[in-house]
Parts: sequence; structure tokens; C-alpha cells
Amino acid sequence: MFKKKRKYEDYAVAILVENELSQVEYDKLAEPFSDEIGVGVVSEIKVGHYVKEWEVLQRKFPEQQPSSFPRFVILRVHEDKVNQAIKEMERKNWWDWLFNAIHPDEYMIAEDKIMYDYENAEFYTDKFEEAVAYLNNK
Repeated sequence: MFKKKRKYEDYAVAILVENELSQVEYDKLAEPFSDEIGVGVVSEIKVGHYVKEWEVLQRKFPEQQPSSFPRFVILRVHEDKVNQAIKEMERKNWWDWLFNAIHPDEYMIAEDKIMYDYENAEFYTDKFEEAVAYLNNK
């Protein structure tokens, strides 16, 4: 009921893939991002189900049409929007919140919905080195 507010990092990284990565491949791609200050979440996202998100990326980055996978999307995380989404979820499930019965997955769903809003994408590429360099320069 009385939880300490979570502090969110400035950026999230989405690694877009055609086929699921092995754990070794994922670790190899995610580790440099995890070491960056300001990157809180690195997620692997299979592209087959995300048609609407593709349209957003194509509209935001018309000059960037990566040709290969994996692709990297760097998104700015707006902490106030994430906290607002969590408050709305708690308001909607008020009785569960009152008895501390909201499942942690519900919090993750609310967070991910805002963190991975592709309207907040700042950088999009299929080149791993460019994505890491972009975050190093921030």
C-alpha cells in the first residue's frame, strides 16, 4: 500500500528481432547497453506482432530504413508519464490496491506500455555500434 516510488532511468532500449535470440546472443547485445548510465531497461522484441509500431518508426525516421536484424530503438523514458500510468492502474483496481493485491505483472504491464511508446523513440538503427555511440554521447 505504501510503496517507495521507483526511480526510472532516462532511456530504454528495444532490440527488434525476427527470430528469438539465444541467451548468449541476447547477453552479447544487451550487456553494453546495461553498462551505460541512464539505460534502465533492455528488451528483446519480436517484430511479427508490432505492425502499428513499425508505422510509427517509419513515420518518425523516414530516412532510416534499416535492412537487417537486429535493429535497435532507443527510447526516452518519461518518469512522470510512467508514474501517471501506474496511478491510473491503481485507481482502476482500487480495491486490489487497498489490500495490496495488485500482482507485480500488472505494474510491469503499465510501465512497459509507457516505456515502449515508439512516439518517444530518439534513435533507430540496425548498426549496434551506432546505437552504443548514440548513448555514449548523451
